[in-house]
Amino acid sequence: MANIVERLVILHAGSDVGVADIRALLAGATSAPAPEPGVGYRSDDERSLTDRLDDYERHLLLGAIEEADGSIAEAARLLQTDRANLYRRMKRLGIER
Repeated sequence: MANIVERLVILHAGSDVGVADIRALLAGATSAPAPEPGVGYRSDDERSLTDRLDDYERHLLLGAIEEADGSIAEAARLLQTDRANLYRRMKRLGIER
């Protein structure tokens, strides 16, 4: 539920959110693509869930920044978020510009 609210806030920053927006978001959530091969639970990985999620998020952010040729604004657009959120996540994950 918190993820849905966070996504609505990000996608509709500065505007009202209606029932249609929520339905559209929920419809998209049920048709998410299957995870890539090799991404999933491995019994030999002793890292905590938090560490695994941080590593995955770091991988996504660095990939977007690289694809955007170092442009944080463009990377934020690719990730469908705003620059401020991307900078916060980068700081939390120890990613330097």
